[in-house]
Amino acid sequence: MLEEALRHHQHVSQKDLPYESQDRTPHTIRVSTAELTGDDAEPAGVILQAQDVTDWLALEQRVRVADKLAALHTLSAGVAHELRNPLSAMDLNLHLLEEELRERASLPEQGARYLHVLNAECHRLSVILDNFMKFARPGSVGLHEVNISALIEHIMALMQFEAEERKIRLEQTVEEPLPSVLGDETAISQVLVNIVVNAFHAMPNGGLCRVAAEARHANGTRWLVVSVKDTGIGIKKEELARVFEPFYTTKSSGTGLGLAIAYRIMEDHGGTIQVSSTPGIGTTAVLTFPVAVEEAQPVAVTS
Repeated sequence: MLEEALRHHQHVSQKDLPYESQDRTPHTIRVSTAELTGDDAEPAGVILQAQDVTDWLALEQRVRVADKLAALHTLSAGVAHELRNPLSAMDLNLHLLEEELRERASLPEQGARYLHVLNAECHRLSVILDNFMKFARPGSVGLHEVNISALIEHIMALMQFEAEERKIRLEQTVEEPLPSVLGDETAISQVLVNIVVNAFHAMPNGGLCRVAAEARHANGTRWLVVSVKDTGIGIKKEELARVFEPFYTTKSSGTGLGLAIAYRIMEDHGGTIQVSSTPGIGTTAVLTFPVAVEEAQPVAVTS
C-alpha cells in the first residue's frame, strides 16, 4: 500500500486491514494515505495515518445487535402467545388425525407422506420459535466451573462421525492444563457445536476443521481463548459485518439465529466472540472467556 502511494501516487482512505498482535489476538487497523507536497508544490513524500479501530468496530457491532435485541425482547411475549398456542393445537390434531386414520386402516401411502411433511414442518416451526425465544429472553445462566478441555473432548467425539461422513479432518490443539471458566456448560456447548456445524457447512467438498484452546493474559486479565478454524469457502466482507445479526443468513435452510444466540450466550458469560474470514481460504471464530479463578498470589504476613 505504501509502495503504491510512493511510486504510483495511488492513495487509500480509511481502508481496514487485519493483523495479529504478539499474543495472536486479531486486530483491525484503519489506514489512510495522502500526498505530502513541498514548498515548491512538488511531491515530497506520503503521509500515512494508521489507527487501531478494533475496539471501536466491536462496540459498533454490539450496539447494532443490542438495538435489534431490544426490539425482539419487546415483541417476544406477544409472539409466544400468538404463535405457540395455535402451533401446539395444529401439532396435536395432526397426530390425532394420523392415529385415527391408521386405526380405520384408511390412510393411503400418499396421505401418510402428506401427514409426515405436515408434522415435520410443525416441528421445524417449533424449533424456530424456540430459537427466537432463546435469543430474545434476557440472559440467565447457571454459573459453575466448567472444564473447557473436557467439553472440547466431548464435542470432538460427538462430531467425529459427521466429520468422517463429510470427508472433513477434525483436529484439536488444547493447551494443558487449561484453567476453568465460570459459566453454563450446556450453553457453552451449544455455542461450540453451532460454530463447528457452521464450519462443516462451509466445506461441502471436505477440508480441515481445527479446534484450539489456550490461556492468555491481556490488559492485566487472564482469559481462556477457544478458536475454531476451517478451510472452507469463507465469508464475503459485506456478509461478515452482519453474521451476528438476528435472522440474517446466507443459507437457504437457515434461520439466521445460530450465531446471534452464540453472541448472546458469550455476552451473558462476560466473554466475546469474533469471526474473521477470507473468501476462498477459510473462516476463524474466536471465543474469549474470563478465567474462573485467578492463580493464588503470595501474601506477606508480618507480626
